[in-house]
Amino acid sequence: MALMLMVFETVAKKIVDLRTNDIFDKSFMFVLQTIANKGSTWAPNLDAGRTLIAAWLLSAIILIAAYSGILVAMLTLPKVVITIDSIDDLVHQKGIPWKLLLNTHTTRMLQESRDESRRLAFVRSSGFIVDCDNNKTELAEGKYAAICPRLRAKKVIMWDYSNTGKCRMYIAKERVNFNMQAFALRKGSPYSKKINRAIRAIHEGGIYSQIVNKHYPSPTKCLQSPTHDKPSGIEPLDIYSLGGPFLLLAAGDQMIS
Repeated sequence: MALMLMVFETVAKKIVDLRTNDIFDKSFMFVLQTIANKGSTWAPNLDAGRTLIAAWLLSAIILIAAYSGILVAMLTLPKVVITIDSIDDLVHQKGIPWKLLLNTHTTRMLQESRDESRRLAFVRSSGFIVDCDNNKTELAEGKYAAICPRLRAKKVIMWDYSNTGKCRMYIAKERVNFNMQAFALRKGSPYSKKINRAIRAIHEGGIYSQIVNKHYPSPTKCLQSPTHDKPSGIEPLDIYSLGGPFLLLAAGDQMIS
C-alpha cells in the first residue's frame, strides 16, 4: 500500500508538478497509523491517490475488526465443560462416576476386553444397575452416567425432555456395543433364505427405523453430542475468509485506474 502511494505521488510530481517531501516516510507512516487506529493529517495530492486511501481505510476497518476479534477470543479463557464422547474420555475423567448394567453381554465384554480403556471402564465403575429405565431419575439429575442400550437411552432422554423441555442428557459418539441380534435356526433350515430376505427388506425399506422412532421418539437435537459440530483443531484464516477486504481494495484500485 505504501509503495502504491509513492507511485501516485511520483506521478503527481511529474504531471501537475506537485511535490511532496519525504514521500516514503509519509506513505509508510500513513499505513502504520491506519493499522494502529491512529489518525493522520497527510493525504495525497491527486484525487486518484485519495480514492486509493479511501478503499484502503475501508479494508483496514474489516481487517482490524477481524484480527481484534480473533485476538480477544484467543486470550479469553472460557468455562470449559468436560464432554464425554468415548470410553477413553470416560475413564480419564474424575468428575462423573459411571455404572454398568448387571449381567449383560456389554459388561462382560468390557471386563474381558484387551483394550485398556474398555477394561478400565469395568474396573473403575461405581457399581451396577439393573436397567437404565429404572434409574432414569438419577441419570437425569447427573448423579452418574451409565452405559445403556441405545434404545433405552433414547427412551430415558425422551422421558426427561417431556418433563423438563430441556436436553439435559445426550448419547456419546462412540458406540460401546452394536448389540447384534440374529435368528437361531437349524442348519440347512428351509426358512433361512426367507428370513434373510425379510430382514433385508425391513432394513432397506426403512421399516426398522420407523418402528424405532414410533416407539422411542425423541427430539433430534437431544441425540446430538455437544461436540457434534466441533472441528478437529484450530483452523487458521485463509485467503477466502478475508476475501472481502481484498476485493474492496481491488475495486478501489480499479476505480483509480
